[in-house]
Amino acid sequence: MNIAYFAFSEEFGAPHAGFVHTYNIVKSIYGQGVKVTIFMKKSNYKIENLKIPSIQVTLPTTKNLGRINPLKYLESYMKIKSIVKNVDIIHDRFHVNPIDLCFLDKKPFILEVNGPEMLIYSGLKGSIISYFMNRRFKRADAIITQTQTLKTILSNFYPRNIYVIPNGVDINLFKPKIESKVRENYGINENEILITFVGAFKEWHGVQDIPIIVKMILKRYNNVKFLLIGEGDLFDDIRRKTEKFKEKVIMAGGQPHSEVPKFLAASDILLAPFNASKFKALEKYGFWWCPIKLFEYMASGKPIVSYDFEEVRNIVRNAGLLAEPNNLDKFIKHLSLLIENGELRRELGERGRKIAKREYSWEERGKEVIKVYKEIIGT
Repeated sequence: MNIAYFAFSEEFGAPHAGFVHTYNIVKSIYGQGVKVTIFMKKSNYKIENLKIPSIQVTLPTTKNLGRINPLKYLESYMKIKSIVKNVDIIHDRFHVNPIDLCFLDKKPFILEVNGPEMLIYSGLKGSIISYFMNRRFKRADAIITQTQTLKTILSNFYPRNIYVIPNGVDINLFKPKIESKVRENYGINENEILITFVGAFKEWHGVQDIPIIVKMILKRYNNVKFLLIGEGDLFDDIRRKTEKFKEKVIMAGGQPHSEVPKFLAASDILLAPFNASKFKALEKYGFWWCPIKLFEYMASGKPIVSYDFEEVRNIVRNAGLLAEPNNLDKFIKHLSLLIENGELRRELGERGRKIAKREYSWEERGKEVIKVYKEIIGT
C-alpha cells in the first residue's frame, strides 16, 4: 500500500499540535510497513532524525502570492504530481486552501477533518470555505475525524463513511520519570508542589483564568509554584497580571516539543482550564476539540485538573478531577484537593499512565488509520 499524505498547511518541525499529530500519525503508519510520503509546507523549523519520506513544498496562498518566484510553485506542483500518480490512496489533512483538489484525479481519497470550518466562519470567507469543503466532501471516499462530537456535526454534511480516530501520544517520550534539571534551573525546591500549564496563550485554552487561579491558590498555600509554558496573544497580559506573584509564577515561554516531556515529568499537577464561553459555535454544537496535551499529560503520569466537557471526560476518564464547565470555583477546589493530597495525586497519575500506554499510543492510532485504508481499497 502506497499513501500520499497531504498536510499542506503544516510546517515541518513547528511547535504546535497540528504538526505533532501529523508527524506522529505518519511516522506510525510508516513504521507499520505502509509506504507513505508526507507533503508539508516548507519552513525554517528544524526537525531531527526524520525517518519518513517527506517533501517540503511551496504552494500559492493569499499570504505568499507576489512574494515568491512562481517557478517555486511550479516546481512543487510537478513534484507532487509525479509522486501522486503512483500512490494507492491520498490522505488529505483539511486546510482552507483548496490547492489539494488539483492532485486528486481518480485516486481513492480520504479527507481528515479536525474542525467544522464551514460552521465557524461567516460572510464571504465562510461561503468560500463551505464551497471548497463541499467539493472535498463530494470527492471523498471517507472522512477521518477526532471526536464523536465532530462526527455528529460532519454527518449533517457527509452522511457516509466517517471514522473517529482521536489524537495520541508518544508514550516513550512522555513518561513519569525523566532525568532533567528543570526544577533546579527554575529554582523549584523538592518540597514545593509544581503546577504546570502547557498550551497556547489563547482564550479557548483558558489562560485568562490563570491569574485568578494563581491568586486564590497562593492565598492558601505557600509550598506551591506555577509553571506556564507556551506563547500566544495573551502571553504579555498574563505576565502583567501575575507580576506581583513573580516569585511563584514561572513564565517559561514557548518550548520545543521535544523538551515538553521534561517539564511535565518534573511537575506534580497539570492544568487544562479550557474556556469555551466566547465561542458561539461551541455552545451550539458542543465541545468538539480533541486536545493533544491531555494525552501527553496522561502519559506523563500526573493528575489533571480540567473541565467536564464530554470530549475531555472521554479522554481523561478517572485520571483527573473535572469541574463543571465555567465553574472556576469548583476548578480551584479540585486543584486545592490535589495540593493537599499526595496519595490522590499519585493514584490519578498512575491511572492516566496506564490508560495512555494501553490505548493512546501513536502506534495504536496508526493501526486504526491503516484499518481505514484497507477498508477503502478493499484489502
